[in-house]
Amino acid sequence: MAKKNDDFFLEKKPWSVVKDEILGCYFKPYVSKILHTYKPLVYVDCFAGKGKFEDGNRGSPLIALEIIDQCRASTTMQQAQIIATFIDLNYADDLRRNLGSYPWVKIVSGKYEDNIKTILRGKENCNIFLYIDPYGIKALQCSLFDEFARGHFNSIELLINLHLCFTTDPFMYEYDEVRDMSIAAIKKINASGVKCSVLTKGVLPIELAQMSKDNEYGITLISTDEAFREQIEPGAAPWKERLSALKELHDAGCKTWVSIEPYPTPNIIKQDLIQLLEKVNFVDRIIFGRMNYNKVVTAYSDHKHFFNTCATEVIAYCDKLGIDYHIKNGTITPQCDTK
Repeated sequence: MAKKNDDFFLEKKPWSVVKDEILGCYFKPYVSKILHTYKPLVYVDCFAGKGKFEDGNRGSPLIALEIIDQCRASTTMQQAQIIATFIDLNYADDLRRNLGSYPWVKIVSGKYEDNIKTILRGKENCNIFLYIDPYGIKALQCSLFDEFARGHFNSIELLINLHLCFTTDPFMYEYDEVRDMSIAAIKKINASGVKCSVLTKGVLPIELAQMSKDNEYGITLISTDEAFREQIEPGAAPWKERLSALKELHDAGCKTWVSIEPYPTPNIIKQDLIQLLEKVNFVDRIIFGRMNYNKVVTAYSDHKHFFNTCATEVIAYCDKLGIDYHIKNGTITPQCDTK
């Protein structure tokens, strides 16, 4: 059972951004196509969370509902029957508040494995879409998948996301037992047809290159000053080691990404952002975000302008090289003083 973790919803993290973008890219063309079957669509978010982050970013429930609205508006089948259900064990009340403008949806308080059979009962002639983004592998009861496959639905789609890891590090530096456990977990997850997204401050093992090419491997890298790295990330891998391992996976044909977050202000350390970007110019995606909740950052009088400039540099650099990018919410301050 997943424990309640309100801190998770304070702000949208890079891995949540990636997963929700996957949902958006997949779900919109799916809905547009499935409406033309003239059969009901049943959408179920099995681990819905609060629906919205406290920093204002949308969660998967709002993203899915907005896509449904857009697809309905762009077709002549606005009256097509769509049933949307959102399940969460801990945040049903938050969901009701955040989805208040969608009174037609159903919100279920409880565990997905205890409710999904009831939700799908009597839906044999429907198109089923299950979005499964669990809080961890222990929260995912994979044995139900076989039962879904035996259901007499018009069609069924499962979009499953697993991210390793935002509460600990799946490749903690110099902890071989954690490394081996994470490799075994990824193998098991991939064997079930589920992709993994990994973020670490450790060293990514080359064995990952033998696993699913749909997996995505990322590292955190905010500085190439090793002394500063040791100060702010004690116990993490030296930046050269983690970057070298990432490059090896890239060269082996794996999808790679870098999280440049939390990026510090010059009164913490002076560094050249472009030089840092040059070090990671081989990756498929760069996520950039400011350092938050730090009095030293806000004490830097020009910190808003600084982060705006940094974000502009990241965007220009990625556009030039054709690298996908995401600027974390709150990094760019609209209409700030750009003196």
